[in-house]
Amino acid sequence: MGTWQEGPGPAHQRLSDRLRLLILDGRLSLGAALPSERDLAAVLGTSRTTVGAAYRTLVEHGYLATRARARATVRLPQDIRPPSASARFPRASGAASASAGSAPSPHSFSASKKPAPPRTSAPLSSNSWPRPSS
Repeated sequence: MGTWQEGPGPAHQRLSDRLRLLILDGRLSLGAALPSERDLAAVLGTSRTTVGAAYRTLVEHGYLATRARARATVRLPQDIRPPSASARFPRASGAASASAGSAPSPHSFSASKKPAPPRTSAPLSSNSWPRPSS
């Protein structure tokens, strides 16, 4: 998680800022379940109150979704959701224009879905957090 513990402001704000940045840069994937408050506090060596306040801040700003007796899951606020693929990349008629003898549209492309590499997809996966000893 980096050096979230150093810097100005309350610890819960620094932690929520760090988690928000991990969400925005994709290191925490959408829908990923975060550790429980107790587990994250134990791993980070901070209080459960700090983690709880950070989680509540992220929920208030739309970066986490919560349900009773379930772990918080990563999401994006409505106002910064990426547009749908069809809105970002209108369907270009590259094949039609190529067959007509003109150059393909600069907007035509091909893409394939590939899973994120482990270093990107697992920074806060449930398996990467050591369980606190009882």
